[in-house]
Amino acid sequence: MLDAQRQKYASTMHPGTVFARWVVFTHLFCGALAAVLLVFHERFLVAVVATLWYLISLGLVAGLKNHLQWCRVGLGVWCIVAVAASMFYLVWLVPEIVPPAPPVLSMAILPLWLSLWSLLYGAGGAVLLMSRRIERATMRGFELWPLPPR
Repeated sequence: MLDAQRQKYASTMHPGTVFARWVVFTHLFCGALAAVLLVFHERFLVAVVATLWYLISLGLVAGLKNHLQWCRVGLGVWCIVAVAASMFYLVWLVPEIVPPAPPVLSMAILPLWLSLWSLLYGAGGAVLLMSRRIERATMRGFELWPLPPR
């Protein structure tokens, strides 16, 4: 009985689990925000690609919560792939964009937030690949928020 209680509360109270939750919550917020900002910049094709990237990463987050170590590694690599793609877009494609009409959000702020987003996701991908706390939290499995009592 005591062993069952220890296992029940271990995944919600462990500091590594709290750290893993914050990394995942940051990803959930920033990934969705990037797709929305691209829509407001009227870069619709890139917004669709970012949304597909985000949906695939949600599947990896679900695996991360269910004790699958390959999902942790996959999500870290997926974040680094996003950084490489956004840097390619920022360096080679954004300077050549001349919209016929001004978009809702000015194209002048696109390089600013996209470079900050890339730095954040580069750091997040490195943390997912190298952090022992996230690795241990993934071994145990964790919930993003406490479930209601039964």
